[in-house]
Amino acid sequence: MADADAQAASESKSPTDGSPMEKHKDVTQETDMKHFKYWAWTFSKIEVREFDATEEACKPFGWYHGQRVKHTKGNNEGQCSTIIGVREGSLWYDVDGQVHGAVCNPALNLKVHDDFKNEFGWKALGKVSVEPATDDEQSPRGCSPAHWSPEASPTAAA
Repeated sequence: MADADAQAASESKSPTDGSPMEKHKDVTQETDMKHFKYWAWTFSKIEVREFDATEEACKPFGWYHGQRVKHTKGNNEGQCSTIIGVREGSLWYDVDGQVHGAVCNPALNLKVHDDFKNEFGWKALGKVSVEPATDDEQSPRGCSPAHWSPEASPTAAA
């Protein structure tokens, strides 16, 4: 199993252009990780929300802030995600190429490392630095939280 994770790590791609993961400056030393701000899908809109991205908060889930994972099954099979942190008792992650920012699915009640491996087939890929959001900042997907609408969601057409 460790060999498969190592192989998946060597195949890791950046979320934007498919090139190998870029090195990013480490923001964890200068950022309040207990109140880490990032874009999140909250029912009908994208908003900047606070996440607890500390190692302590993420440890029960067995996945950590900035960790890259590959989905080997489920709705996002073949895609990669970045772990953002914990909010309202759930682990949130950002799926590459999705417009909505960080997501979670509390209805699945995923609470430990193996729950995510069993549900999504997550394979660890390595770690990247995640830039925090500011309340008035444009999202990395080209739409500001104040102007985002559900019609832009990939699920709105379904």
